[in-house]
Amino acid sequence: MEKANALEIINFAISIEEEGIKFYNEYSKLAKGEIKDLLLKLASDEECHADEFRKMLDKVSADNYYFSEEVDEYFRSYANHIAFNRRNQKLTSVKEVLEVAIETEKITTEFYQGLIPKTSDEKVVGILKTLVEEETKHRVVLEDYLKKTDEPN
Repeated sequence: MEKANALEIINFAISIEEEGIKFYNEYSKLAKGEIKDLLLKLASDEECHADEFRKMLDKVSADNYYFSEEVDEYFRSYANHIAFNRRNQKLTSVKEVLEVAIETEKITTEFYQGLIPKTSDEKVVGILKTLVEEETKHRVVLEDYLKKTDEPN
């Protein structure tokens, strides 16, 4: 991707956030107590992020880029393969869920950081910086919970 425009980045971000919503909701069913609450909160956070991106999308002009259904499907597929559901097996423990979530938050943070130099649009840069901050916060919280699951009771 040589240069990225706002529509491309926003649509891709929506795809990643939607994958996060599905992941956290699905795997919250494995958890109990605090960790279940955390996963449900993260799903809610991802929904808020997706809603914000949808609002941004409504404001961005489609003049520079025609976003076809085919391209949308490409982004969804790519998001699925780099994000939460890139593993083909079902996760069976809360520890596995936390590890995959941490790894994914790290991958998406690096991806968004890598897009910053690929755009000169200040709005897009702002969006990407916000994403980096949000995904980093998620990773830190998840790492804290993973440490708790590793501690002997």
